[in-house]
Amino acid sequence: MADTISVSYIPVPKFTLGRDTFWCTGQQMVLAPTFNTIASLLWQDGSTALTYTATKAGLYSLQATNDCGLATDAVNIIPGSCIIQMPAAFSPNGDGINDVFKVKYPFTVQQFNMIIYNRYGEKIFETANINQGWDGSRKGQPQLMNSYTWMIRYTDTEKRQRQLQGMVVLLR
Repeated sequence: MADTISVSYIPVPKFTLGRDTFWCTGQQMVLAPTFNTIASLLWQDGSTALTYTATKAGLYSLQATNDCGLATDAVNIIPGSCIIQMPAAFSPNGDGINDVFKVKYPFTVQQFNMIIYNRYGEKIFETANINQGWDGSRKGQPQLMNSYTWMIRYTDTEKRQRQLQGMVVLLR
């Protein structure tokens, strides 16, 4: 005589709202955590939706519960400068610190373009993603320690077009 038992397992909820971040006037930020299991949700204002749209700076928190437990997380959205800030130097040496030249505090833009030129005026890097940066290489080859010119053109959320340029030192 044999019998079968079916056991189902529901994990304790796990999720993250991400790191604390900057918020620019006029922006909206959708908090959309990914969950490992089905859970009941409760945001700081009592809402229960899967996502939350933050329309101003502040502390936002979420509680996720199921029959096996509870998880909470919070993110602080800080009012910040919505001006592109670029580092003066970077060191792509693989130590995890300042390895990529990119916008310091990215924010929402409608369009973005960054180009890096070497001292001969040759384009060596280009991106249309404000979160992407230059790793100090060209066609897979590490570039020499030197000064490089960068140019950024972007359109902000209020449809204003901006153009910036400067120099960055690549340190090895």
